[in-house]
Amino acid sequence: MTIYAFIFARGGSKGLKNKNLKKINGKPLIFYSINIAKKIKQIKKVYVSTDNKNIEKIALKYGAEIIKRPKKLSQDKSAELLAWKHAVKIVLKKDKKFSTFVSLPATSPLKNKKDILNSIKLLKKNIDLVLTVKKSKWNPWFNMLIENKKTNNFELVNKNKRRVYQRQQAPVTFDIVGNVYVSKPKYILKTNYILSGKKKILEIPEYRSIDIDNIDDLNFAKLVMS
Repeated sequence: MTIYAFIFARGGSKGLKNKNLKKINGKPLIFYSINIAKKIKQIKKVYVSTDNKNIEKIALKYGAEIIKRPKKLSQDKSAELLAWKHAVKIVLKKDKKFSTFVSLPATSPLKNKKDILNSIKLLKKNIDLVLTVKKSKWNPWFNMLIENKKTNNFELVNKNKRRVYQRQQAPVTFDIVGNVYVSKPKYILKTNYILSGKKKILEIPEYRSIDIDNIDDLNFAKLVMS
């Protein structure tokens, strides 16, 4: 396999301004994803897809290669899958042997080598996507509600003829966490919805599943990483 790592880090962010450049232990957030990828010998190159000059400068400093992301793919409402497709097309033009795509979101700084390598191992011939998850705190069969505007009432997200009175009776559910995604270039180019294919999951512990989107997430990450 020819494995390349990708970090998608646009400049705009409404939840936490310039979040990819926020510092933890004196290092910008994007450093942690670049650094862990560089430590894995199976990963041949690390690419950062960005529309931001400051992110570009820092990514180059830490040894990544740059994919210049068009502004139209860097808006708040831009689907990240489109940025994935853009990056895959550019890399495939340079290297037809590129076979394994590993996305390492900058906003999840507690990922480790084991998570990444185990995710790569799960990408078999009949699998399209591997993603990291954690067990859900809330369950749509037990304690998650949705508003029914027709009845002016709140109901369980998933109703079951057999009522669930204990969490243990409900089907186990998982939350997707933005830690590691592994896929194949061909699948990324053909799919219109990244979760539509055959999937495998890698369950990781709660503390490593931090995904920084606001100041509270950032402060919690700083506390854990200290």
